[in-house]
Amino acid sequence: MVEVEAEQEYQLKQANSDQGALVYASWPEIQLWQEFRSGNPQAFDYIFEQYIRLLYSYGHKFTAKSAIVEDCIQDLFIELWEKKHLLSATNSIKYYLFKSLRRKLTRSLEKEKHILGQVALENDYQFNITFSHETQFISNQITEEQHKGLTEALAMLSKRQKEVIYLRYFSNLSYEEVASIMGLNLNSTYKIVSKAIHSLKQHLMLPLAILLLLL
Repeated sequence: MVEVEAEQEYQLKQANSDQGALVYASWPEIQLWQEFRSGNPQAFDYIFEQYIRLLYSYGHKFTAKSAIVEDCIQDLFIELWEKKHLLSATNSIKYYLFKSLRRKLTRSLEKEKHILGQVALENDYQFNITFSHETQFISNQITEEQHKGLTEALAMLSKRQKEVIYLRYFSNLSYEEVASIMGLNLNSTYKIVSKAIHSLKQHLMLPLAILLLLL
């Protein structure tokens, strides 16, 4: 009897969760964020489910150590919930989460290097772009040889260039958001993107229009 009641309670919670997800999916992000800030746990769960994979993917661009990425993401969401009433409003949840995670990751990696007796520099981090969910789209646009060339061309970019390209074109963040996340001024961000695209054009036999579509 107890097991039946527990199963019914679980199914009810799951149904409520699914219904909540359908509702939140139609909300503007600023409204969803406000709902979370007001203390709604379902809104918080929805935000977590929507962005956990993106955050995990972004975090792994900095380090291959999954434990560090997972710890930083966990700390981020614990902190968000505990300080929800103190958080500022935002109309871009992805931007807010990416910026917060990047700050936690760089601090964690700097702390690790300090423990190991290495020099810790903010710009001394790994940032590797690999194709995951983007691969199918890219494969539909270019040949296997061009795909290989694109991968090699991206690998030749500086870490900062790769991160700017990833945030601007793979993550669809605005130039202003990219600049804020990376601690750059807006003019520098434009220049880094311009140089990165110029470098890619030099190493790829692809028309600019297709290159921009791929990015």
